Amino acid sequence: METTRATLARFEDATYRRLVGPGEVEIETVRPGSAEVRRTIIWIVGCLGRVYVRSVRGPRGVWYQEALEGRRVAIRAGEARFTGEAVPVTDPSVITAVSRAFMSKYGGDDSLPLMLRPETLPTTLEVRPAPER
Repeated sequence: METTRATLARFEDATYRRLVGPGEVEIETVRPGSAEVRRTIIWIVGCLGRVYVRSVRGPRGVWYQEALEGRRVAIRAGEARFTGEAVPVTDPSVITAVSRAFMSKYGGDDSLPLMLRPETLPTTLEVRPAPER
């Protein structure tokens, strides 16, 4: 049943394009038990029709830790804000495809190698539309 849910958990095409179009976006996270919203500028890519982010600081990234704890995130792309659920990616083939998407989108940026280090690869998260609560 999880496969069916995952198949349906995609952003609409227009939303997908707005999310993955900008070079940088802000991710909003909240430490569970706190009301303080943290905004962090990050890179975002579209791959396989889905939305992905990765922590340049690897597992030490505070926004990444908060996203794992609470699973709820918001992405600010320009003036638009989209709520989502952060889902860890464990499939090596998807992680490789996401790395290729980072290389394609950010290939001319000197920071790209930081996003491709072995310690950052496990911090790949898919951002899915937030489930109704």
